[in-house]
Amino acid sequence: MFSFEDDASASRIPVTVVFGPRDGGKSAWIARVAEGSLDRPVAVISNEGPLPSGAFDGERVDGPLVPHAVGCLCCVARSGLVDALRRLHVRGTRVHARPPARVVVETVEGADPAPVLQTLLNNALVTHYFRLDDVVVVLDGRMSADSADTAPGLAKQVALADRIVLAGEDAFETAGTAALAARLRALNPQAVAITASDEPRVAGEGSSALEEFRATQRLDRWLAADLPADHGDVSGLYRFRLALDAPVAWEGLHGWIHAGLQLHGDVIYRVRGVLRLSDEPAPVILHGVQHVMQPPYRLRGWGRMPRRTVLQFVTRELAGSVVAES
Repeated sequence: MFSFEDDASASRIPVTVVFGPRDGGKSAWIARVAEGSLDRPVAVISNEGPLPSGAFDGERVDGPLVPHAVGCLCCVARSGLVDALRRLHVRGTRVHARPPARVVVETVEGADPAPVLQTLLNNALVTHYFRLDDVVVVLDGRMSADSADTAPGLAKQVALADRIVLAGEDAFETAGTAALAARLRALNPQAVAITASDEPRVAGEGSSALEEFRATQRLDRWLAADLPADHGDVSGLYRFRLALDAPVAWEGLHGWIHAGLQLHGDVIYRVRGVLRLSDEPAPVILHGVQHVMQPPYRLRGWGRMPRRTVLQFVTRELAGSVVAES
């Protein structure tokens, strides 16, 4: 029998990763988050813009946050992001006498989200103190709807987002912004769309399994339970859900997942799941980005969730029917 660790997320500092174009309002949005969260201090790691004056602590990282060729994360133990997070933790405990309540990471325009998210999911130098909480994309509400598909790297960022922020509220009533919002919903119907005025709430509320289960004793939003089981093909993106009512053996399920990630890891953008295992009375949580998985962990109980295995995928050029058949 495999021994799963209990969920320790509550003891780790949540990290919000922010993507988006350079001139899309990303830096200004982060500054407002930091300034509006004085009761829950926010630290900022910036790979692009200046550090906001309202940040509790922070660092500017020049060069890549994480090498794009991640491969096995054991081989890329140190990176700009890893070093900055470790220094933040040391200063929080030794200098400030308290760690920040949240860390916001600002990425450069066009950044590949996978290496950054993988580091926060499965790098032992980071995950002992920090946890990936949510992925935010900030866009200028006046940008064209076509840009969501054509801007370098933006479609993948949108596909992986938990929240999409439309800045430039003076343009919200225009037809162009409505077309942009519709395109974003098509690319990622699971993301929570918010306006720039909501940023203080974002700094205090994440999109992780921990946050939702703590609030509702369910994981409906995290698993996209309110969306169709198979969202189909939108510009080569697929978003689908698989469910099994009977308990499954971890060895078999792990073998299937491992083989799938080895074969198709580049196009399996994100997988999230709650598992009902035959030798484990509590639900087990899975979370992965491309070929890197967070070590599976156990919740204390099922809460109000139905006792079954549910896996939710976001893929490119890999249809749900192919995965279900396998």
